[in-house]
Amino acid sequence: MFDSFNTTQVNTRTKAKFDPAQVYCTVNISGIQLATNRGEEAVIDLVATELEQRGKDLRDLMGDGIYSDGTGTSSKEITGLAAAVDDSTSVKYVAEVKSDHMLETPSIRQYAFA
Repeated sequence: MFDSFNTTQVNTRTKAKFDPAQVYCTVNISGIQLATNRGEEAVIDLVATELEQRGKDLRDLMGDGIYSDGTGTSSKEITGLAAAVDDSTSVKYVAEVKSDHMLETPSIRQYAFA
């Protein structure tokens, strides 16, 4: 005698909507800074140095956001692990939607849904 397999189709995806978030840094260089740091007297490439530092700042902001609950910077921070991991509170991580134009996410992550 052989065992039979269950061949009933099961929906394994949930349509979800994520709110967009962003991080940014500004680069401010005054005309005086540019004027005093160019030509043969230039000690460093001021623009490249400032851009490199802002890139490091952006990485730090993203890293902080990954571990956050998304409420920093007036709730404009990315929604991080503190909100995604289920701790039995009512924090909403992702909204379920009925539209056909939304992302599909594996149902195994539904534990993070509010």
